[in-house]
Amino acid sequence: MSSKTVNVQIEKLVIDGLGDINHHRVGAVIQKELVRLLGSQNLSGSLTQSAFIKAIDAKPIVKASNERRLGLRIANSVYRGINR
Repeated sequence: MSSKTVNVQIEKLVIDGLGDINHHRVGAVIQKELVRLLGSQNLSGSLTQSAFIKAIDAKPIVKASNERRLGLRIANSVYRGINR
């Protein structure tokens, strides 16, 4: 079985309305979860070959009770946005 390499670069992630949170912790959770999702899930046809996605319109998320849950929700929203 051959392994595939997926490179994701997010230049800007705009998150409004979250108030006082540790953005670095949330970002670390987002990164870890995207690595997990992209490595373990079936990718749509658009992601099985080289692709450049200029922007995605991720769906709104429900505010979470802590930074880890928030990061997981954001990562899943981003993943669904790029894996259409």
